Amino acid sequence: MVATAICATLGVASLCWGGIGKWETYPSLWMNWWVGDLMGALVVAPVLLVWHPPLGPRRSARQLQEAALILLPLVMTGLLVFGGPPGWPGVTHPLFFVFLPFILLAAVRLEERGAALATLVLCTLAIWGTLQGAGPFAAATTKTPLWLLPVFMGVTSLIGLLLAANVTERRRAEAALRAKSEELDRYFTDSLDLLCIADTDGHFRRLNPEWERTLGYPLAELEGQRFLDFVHPDDVEATLAALGQLASHEHVLNFVNRYRHQDGSYRWIEWRSYPEDHRIYAVARDITKHKRAEEAFQETRGLLNEVGRIARIGGWKMDLITRKATWTLRASSRYDFCCGWGR
Repeated sequence: MVATAICATLGVASLCWGGIGKWETYPSLWMNWWVGDLMGALVVAPVLLVWHPPLGPRRSARQLQEAALILLPLVMTGLLVFGGPPGWPGVTHPLFFVFLPFILLAAVRLEERGAALATLVLCTLAIWGTLQGAGPFAAATTKTPLWLLPVFMGVTSLIGLLLAANVTERRRAEAALRAKSEELDRYFTDSLDLLCIADTDGHFRRLNPEWERTLGYPLAELEGQRFLDFVHPDDVEATLAALGQLASHEHVLNFVNRYRHQDGSYRWIEWRSYPEDHRIYAVARDITKHKRAEEAFQETRGLLNEVGRIARIGGWKMDLITRKATWTLRASSRYDFCCGWGR
């Protein structure tokens, strides 16, 4: 609006200075100039802006049919209202509202391009009818059309463009959110870790497919269930204590417990859990192989110590990287070291 006002001010002033216009008629000349520029900015400029480049994204056949179902009735209604002769039955000012549903539909369904095009078509019909002496604006007094027609065009354009801009922005935000959700879903689904969303009441809410491969149960049999039902009886008390920490909004890191597999065996699971309101977001991993290797190592170490005790011999090994020696209990006691395998 500021740009059009400046343009009208300078343009009319140049006419008056050049002798084409008179300074006494400056206000009326300024008003006519400004209204014309303003209508161009509200009606014509949006079409040029939103339809560049002309083609844009390819439209589907359904979208083209929808556009036709909105624009064709708009044109027919415009011809009926603005194309009839003066005194046409029923052509009165309240008929302006019959165009509002078409503008709203174009804005909601066709977004900015549809709203701008529909507004341009409607305003073109309104101007054409008024120039022909037909329609509600021509039927009014001689001074009224100068004001009512631009007001009608401006209000129609603002309603359509503002609604279309809001709809377009919302759809773009929804598309961005949907893309982000799909990205997170792919990360959640494809992760090799055990990802879990639970609640502080002790129920699984969402699990990634790695749980199915780890515990053998279908996800449908795990989600919504109490996770304590799958915990080893010896680990229930420790798990409840960890759940209490999470309910108090404390992080629980490197917590280990056992979960029952579908075949009846148990898997060792190590957790890193973070509370958020009444939700628990956790990342876990299956450390069963590590636990079994550790148990096997402890068993082997105990066996070697027992063999050394019976045979009264000892042994040692040297890590060439760390240059650290490890001794069996027999060798440690024989040579009075303090760092045997069994210590």
